[in-house]
Amino acid sequence: MKLPILFATLSLVLAGAASAQSVPHQGACRADAQKLCGTEVKTRDKAKVQACLAANASKVTPDCRANLMAAKDAKAAQ
Repeated sequence: MKLPILFATLSLVLAGAASAQSVPHQGACRADAQKLCGTEVKTRDKAKVQACLAANASKVTPDCRANLMAAKDAKAAQ
C-alpha cells in the first residue's frame, strides 16, 4: 500500500528542506491528515495535504502543529 509511503514522505516534507533540521515529532501529522484532510490524502499530493494541514492548524494536535511550524520556519530560512 502506498499510503504509508505518503505519510513517511509527508513527515519529511513537514520537516522542511533544511538538511540539518530534524522532524520535531516524526509522524505526528499522520492521524490529523487522515481525519482533517482525507480528500487530499487520497490524491497523494503532498503539497495539498500540507496546505490542508496548515489551513486546519488550529485543529491539529500540538505535535503536528510543531511540525507545521518547523516547516514554515525552514521555508522562511531558505
